Amino acid sequence: MDRAVRPAFNTSDRRVVFTACRRLDRVEIQVAHQGKVESRHLACGQLGDPAGAGPTVQELEGVIVEGTEIQSIQAVQRSELRVTNRRSREIRRRGRSLRNKLAAGVQSVFGVDSMALLAFGVKPRLPKPRRRLTPDEKIVKLEAELEVVKAANAAAEKEEGLISL
Repeated sequence: MDRAVRPAFNTSDRRVVFTACRRLDRVEIQVAHQGKVESRHLACGQLGDPAGAGPTVQELEGVIVEGTEIQSIQAVQRSELRVTNRRSREIRRRGRSLRNKLAAGVQSVFGVDSMALLAFGVKPRLPKPRRRLTPDEKIVKLEAELEVVKAANAAAEKEEGLISL
């Protein structure tokens, strides 16, 4: 079918999970056109039964019924899956909360940096490693240390001069 002939669907109808759902959307289009198919069949029946028109329409009706049954089963299963996913999220949230409470209790007993926490599955807080200085920062630090050493030497020479007098 062309896109121009297709009826407009809601965005919820466009959400399809399986390829079978897409095919069933086409069955829904056929359901919308079923009245036209039946009316054509009746008009052809008045003129004389064309070869194979009756069984084809009956087969189409069977496919439509089967498609609507599958869609209703899928709708029920989708809602059950939503409920199951919601319960799963809630269980994970409660489990995380309980774990955090237990970890806080163990940390309060042993301390946050104790290695004994590993026995309970809690990571201790380790001291952060020192940040490495960039070459420019190293130069500034060494220059400052040099100034301190020069000042200490100058003070020592001045003190020596006072002692010798």
